[in-house]
Formats: sequence, C-alpha cells, structure tokens
Amino acid sequence: YSKENWNLLTNSIKTITTGLNIRTSFFITMFITLIFLEIFNAIQCGFFGMILGHKKNNSKLGYSVLFGFVIYLLVQTLVLALIFVYGLFDSSIMELFKTSTTTIDVKAFKVLAIAASVLYFLVIFIMSILCKKELNKGVNIE
Repeated sequence: YSKENWNLLTNSIKTITTGLNIRTSFFITMFITLIFLEIFNAIQCGFFGMILGHKKNNSKLGYSVLFGFVIYLLVQTLVLALIFVYGLFDSSIMELFKTSTTTIDVKAFKVLAIAASVLYFLVIFIMSILCKKELNKGVNIE
C-alpha cells in the first residue's frame, strides 16, 4: 500500500487500456465484475456440493468436496463451451481460440467480457434455483 505500488498499478492499467484502445472505466468495471462473479460462482458451487454431499449417508465431507469440485469444473467447462459456440458465429471471438498471439482484438475483448458476465449471471441464477430445490427436499446435517 505504498505510493509506488499505486503508481505501478495505475500505470499498468493505463498501458493495458491504451493498448486495447478502451476506456479505463469499462476495463476496471468489467474486471471487478468478472472477478466477483467468478468468486461468487465458486462459492455457490461449494454450497451446492455441500447440499449434495450431505444427502449421502457416509463420508459427507468428502462427497461435499468432490461434488463441489466436479460442479465447479462442469460450470467452467459449460461457460467455455458456450463462449466457443458464440465464437462460431463471431470470428473475432473464434480467433482467441485459434491463435496464441499476444495481440487481442478490442471488439473481441469487449464482447468476451460482456458475454462471460451474462453467462455467469445466468449460471448463478440457474444454480441458485437448483440449490433451493435440493434444500427444499431436505438435507441430513447429522
């Protein structure tokens, strides 16, 4: 939390936004939004795993961790697959899957950030409904 670290952070953000030719406010907003949604999704996967794991008779903790991890991997795979499907219709997104170059198309970055945010909101909403449904069936907490 020093002045030098703050200057390094602001200079890095300015370099990225200048290189991508996007507004700094958009970049910071999308970055914070995506980080929040990722963390929220991971926590929700953990809760869903706990709900499913505690429905088992033995090794509830082990099953909770296993189910949470598997659900997290499935959700991440689903989001990546849906972005890939979107890339079939948008060539700028598909280029992100095809090439390993360090240059990023500005349009692709904006579309990818917005699409990922929408997908995470959708996944979180659907998983919330599934968690409530499973909780209403009852969970053995003994």
